This record gives sequence, structure tokens and C-alpha cells, in this order.
Amino acid sequence: RFPICVEGTLDAWALQLLDHWGAAIGQAHINEAQAAYLASKGVTEAAHMVDGDGAGYGGALQSIRACEAVGITLSIIVLGAGMDDADAMRRAGRGKQLSELIASRINAGEYLARHCQAALMQSPPNIRAIAQARSIAQYLTPVSARCWEDWSRSLGVFIDEEQEALRIL
Repeated sequence: RFPICVEGTLDAWALQLLDHWGAAIGQAHINEAQAAYLASKGVTEAAHMVDGDGAGYGGALQSIRACEAVGITLSIIVLGAGMDDADAMRRAGRGKQLSELIASRINAGEYLARHCQAALMQSPPNIRAIAQARSIAQYLTPVSARCWEDWSRSLGVFIDEEQEALRIL
């Protein structure tokens, strides 16, 4: 069992009613102080449920940096179109769908690789977003770092910085 961080208290309660460990964070991302507190309590794995919009995607990146830097392996749960929040889904009788989303959460490394691929597919490629994701990748836990490497290689966005530096030298 691991905490699932969500923005609001009602969403956390909805998760708890569905027998998941819901934790309200009060904002769109897990900040450094919250991550440090979770780590001090022995949490080594957590998930962050985000909206499927720009603010949600940005919040996921901030949460990855904060949690992974203190040794918490983070997973991201992205709510898609028509999924307002955990509380609204539970009230609408979509608790099973919510549990399925939790079960199919995405590791932080995979999320970063997919984020890079999406930025690369933009016209022109969003170099700033790619650089941001690559800078966050240096803070990943070993589990997430392995996922980052595997997924970024398979998606064609991996660059071995040491090898590239030697090539340039």
C-alpha cells in the first residue's frame, strides 16, 4: 500500500472510501516539504493523481522532482477526458474505473520519457520541455531511472550524456 496524493480533501476521502490510501496535498503538485515529510515517515513509494491538462502535467513534473530526490519512487495517475476528479468519479459510480487507473499507474521514469516524446513531436520540437524533463531525470530513484532509460530508449529520446560528451570531445 502506498499513498495516492490528490489535490483536495474530498478527493482523498473518495479514495479512502474506495479502500485506497488517499492523501490531500492542497495544490497541483507535491512540494519539497511534503515529499521530505513523507520520506521521514518511511514512505518509499507514492502516487500522484493529476488532471489531464497542462496544469496537471506540469504538477506531475514538479512532484517527480520533489519525491524522487528524497528517495520516494513516484507513479503518476493521469485522469483523462471526462474524468473530473476522484470524488466526482466515485459519486458517479465510476469507482471501479478509478481503481483500474490506480492499478495502471505510470512510473515517473516512463512519464518523463513519454513527456519528452510528446515535446519532440510538437512542431517545432519543444526543446525547453525536453531539457526540463532531462534535468529532472537526474534525480530519479534507481527503479525510476531504469524505467526512464528503458522507455526513453524505446521511444527514441534517450541520450547517453557521457557518451555524447566523449563524442563531442
